[in-house]
Amino acid sequence: MSAAPERYRYRLRFAKTGAMRWIGHLDLQKNIERMLRRARVPLWHSQGYHPRPRLIFASALPLGQTSKVELLDLWLSEELEAGELLSRLQRVAHPDLSLFDASPRPAREPTITMLLSSACYRAQLLKDEDSDQCAVDANTLQARVEALLATEELLRERRRKTYNLRPLIEALEVEASGDALTMQLATREGQHGRAEEVLLALELDPAECRVERTALLLDEPTNVERLNVDGGAPSPASGDTLEE
Repeated sequence: MSAAPERYRYRLRFAKTGAMRWIGHLDLQKNIERMLRRARVPLWHSQGYHPRPRLIFASALPLGQTSKVELLDLWLSEELEAGELLSRLQRVAHPDLSLFDASPRPAREPTITMLLSSACYRAQLLKDEDSDQCAVDANTLQARVEALLATEELLRERRRKTYNLRPLIEALEVEASGDALTMQLATREGQHGRAEEVLLALELDPAECRVERTALLLDEPTNVERLNVDGGAPSPASGDTLEE
């Protein structure tokens, strides 16, 4: 029996902004696969009748939301310098799909979806064009947030199943401006808090808010890595989450 082909694992950090926020996750994956082929990256493919490149995203970004902290693990059949890989991809990337970083990862490291613990979001309330006012004032918004955080059960329905959203909300605050929210939501397998569900629980229309994912928290073997919109060095943070 022949030896399995060598595989080299890399992690990409990229932004999904502008018009790309209206591209669904499956179309995003196809777009990135085309980008990798145009960049002549030596992708590793699975064996069998329908070989596929091995790409694993940290978490699908809901339609309409933007982010500068998206993470993707991919496997190559040949080893490349991280800088060379990033340079090739940047030359062919869509303007609204920007690549910020590429780094090699241990081949036997758990998948990025297993490492992901939480995600942070910022929701900017949009103003009405006629009144130049948000749909809710700062005091009312603050009162709604305090009432939500005081409750122990917040039942929502997803895919015809009822679940408790409250334990998935690890942090929720109104910004000093009074017209934006920041939130940290559990993002584990089977425990996936969604920003749009939090907005609905606050009696806000998600269509009247501009939502951006601002951070992903990973449970690393020795620490928790926080990737922020500044692209700065990882900073320690608590990896504890509320269980559903």
